[in-house]
Amino acid sequence: MRFILRFLFLLLPFSAHAQTPTQQQFAAIDTCALESGAVITDCRIGYITVGTLNATRSNAILFPTWYGGKASDILRYIGVDSLIDPQKYFVIVVDSFGNGVSSSPSNSASQSGKAFPAVSLKDMVRLHKQFINTQFSITRLLRVV
Repeated sequence: MRFILRFLFLLLPFSAHAQTPTQQQFAAIDTCALESGAVITDCRIGYITVGTLNATRSNAILFPTWYGGKASDILRYIGVDSLIDPQKYFVIVVDSFGNGVSSSPSNSASQSGKAFPAVSLKDMVRLHKQFINTQFSITRLLRVV
């Protein structure tokens, strides 16, 4: 009995962590080629994850931000009694390009202001797919919100 209690005690931090959002993270993609032929240099994607990715990588949900929205704005929709339960799903909240967190006219050292290229919705979908595949080795998402 004592062994079981010790084992369960050791698991507590892991189960609590599964529900706690990560801090804001960034994935460097270097150069992002866009549909228009333009590129974003020193491209980076901001993201936050909540939950635990299962062994088969089949419980991932992508929740991208809206124009001007930030990943931190979405966290209120993720919780046991909320829209998405992080005990069941691994949620990847991705900051869209141009929101000031991911590569944007306001934070690009080499392409600030009007020098920042126009990014289409198709560009964001393609680059988010590339990011998810590279960063997490996920080839198919369960859902996209």
